[in-house]
Amino acid sequence: MGRVLSVRRGAGAECASGARAARADAPAAAGGPVRQTRPVPAVRPRPRPGGASGPLLVLVGPAACGKSTAGEAAARLLGVPFVDADAVGERYYREVGWDLDRLVDRVAEVGRLAAEREWEPARAHAVGRLVADHPGAVVALGAGHTTYEDPAHREAVRAALATAGAVVLLLPAAGRDDALRVLRARAVATKGTDWVRDGHDFLAGWLDDPGVRALATDVLVTGDEQPARTAERVAATAPPGGR
Repeated sequence: MGRVLSVRRGAGAECASGARAARADAPAAAGGPVRQTRPVPAVRPRPRPGGASGPLLVLVGPAACGKSTAGEAAARLLGVPFVDADAVGERYYREVGWDLDRLVDRVAEVGRLAAEREWEPARAHAVGRLVADHPGAVVALGAGHTTYEDPAHREAVRAALATAGAVVLLLPAAGRDDALRVLRARAVATKGTDWVRDGHDFLAGWLDDPGVRALATDVLVTGDEQPARTAERVAATAPPGGR
């Protein structure tokens, strides 16, 4: 059994990437005001691995949670490279016959939800390759790189991330509805999208996915804190000897 999750309340890093395949996106409306609501379900994360051979830290979470901003700043604090999966993933997708142009074409032909499911093998492949190629780095994974319908792809990603020193899930608020409103507003402001496609709310799906929480060794609720403080807290999750 992993250690019991401890969520430290603070405040939040600016929204970063998380929107994969921006060429397929369309503008949408912003979210409403934030109110206190039911909390995100607590989980028992997996234990930290000993002698991790993969990245020093991997940041996960829904689009617009601040993974890239916090990850890049934490990497500077730790003196290690930073790698954003959204920036480098396409070369790995191509190894298995996918790229973002193909995704856009499939979205036009079958809809976003079906295209995302077709794309799952390429995303899972990219995670495995990216993790293997960047030992000792801080890695930020776009939201779709940790959410899968196929159990085999989920297991492949779990096994890949088990080599990391720590897997950090970033959330902007402890309350699920509060978090979703913040994420939606950030996504609209920074990416021009609300992440609702063909009647499916991708943003809510990423936030609610229990598989993502099961990957995490640490969950950081960022709230209203400054990005620099979030980066310090992310860096502090690095295992002893990895800094």
